[in-house]
Amino acid sequence: MRILAPHANATVPALGRVLLVHRPATYYPRWERLVIGHELASVEGPGPRTWLSKALTWPSRGLRYRANPRPLHYLLDLSKQLLPEAWHVPPSLLLVSDPDMSNVELAGFEHVWRCQSETGGIDAAVQAGIRQAGFGALVLLYADAIGLSWTRLEQQLSGMGITKLVITGRRRMFVHDRESARPLGLRRLAQRLWLSELLLAPATALLGFVLALVDVLDRRAATRVGE
Repeated sequence: MRILAPHANATVPALGRVLLVHRPATYYPRWERLVIGHELASVEGPGPRTWLSKALTWPSRGLRYRANPRPLHYLLDLSKQLLPEAWHVPPSLLLVSDPDMSNVELAGFEHVWRCQSETGGIDAAVQAGIRQAGFGALVLLYADAIGLSWTRLEQQLSGMGITKLVITGRRRMFVHDRESARPLGLRRLAQRLWLSELLLAPATALLGFVLALVDVLDRRAATRVGE
């Protein structure tokens, strides 16, 4: 993986005109829409209100808590810090299914596209507009560490033949290419399936059993000494 920040092992490629791309963090969007009527996409957005809806959306809320996604205004400020080259001329901005724009100033961008999509992708008109604009680089702004909700959008953008960089909510920047796509896909799968927890559960249960057994044996030994 070609890492650009921190601890860079590669140099930032020539950018030219830049398109910043943002998609909010969504984890189980279809299930969320079925249960509460909307996605838990906005960091400050409304959440489930009843105990039943809270119970049914626990996987989404748990994954959101672990991912700790950052809001758009934070990511834009971060892009200015990590990639000032992208702001030498006003960049453009693509917002995909973004529900909350209250803290974002849009006046400083050359052009702003907004695309509402339940699939997390962009429509043909937006794709055509991006191709015709002649961008030198796309900068993907991950709200979390690994872009859990980005797979569909990345597939569409990869077909455009434009250099892609990633800035994550963990202050990391790298080149998005085939080398980085595979580990990202594996990490996303592990996060969605809670694999780390599933693997740790047997070990935790075994450790608890051993500690309980040791405690019982210690108590018996103490009782015998007392007698």
